[in-house]
Amino acid sequence: MTLPKQVTDGLREAISLHLKNSNEGLIFEVESIDGEFVKNLRHRLGQTQREFAIRYGFSLKTIQNWEAGYRFPEGPARAYLLVISEIPSEVLAAFEAASKRRARRKRT
Repeated sequence: MTLPKQVTDGLREAISLHLKNSNEGLIFEVESIDGEFVKNLRHRLGQTQREFAIRYGFSLKTIQNWEAGYRFPEGPARAYLLVISEIPSEVLAAFEAASKRRARRKRT
């Protein structure tokens, strides 16, 4: 399982658990998550398209298509971008921790 898939699966699981424990469900509004959002986020983090794609597990072409307005983030990608926007260093820390766990498992 790839790291971005682990993150999106984790987000889905967290939302599912929240919904099971809530009578109201999960409803929230966020700003529009489109190519401009991605570009602004990337600039705020001081990263090129390539750096952003590599660090957060997107293809470079996906980032380029979003920022050019040819395509738009959908579903889990929208949630993932919102999480990156709010806690970018924690996302990278989670990737690093998962990578270390995977490396330990390969050695054993």
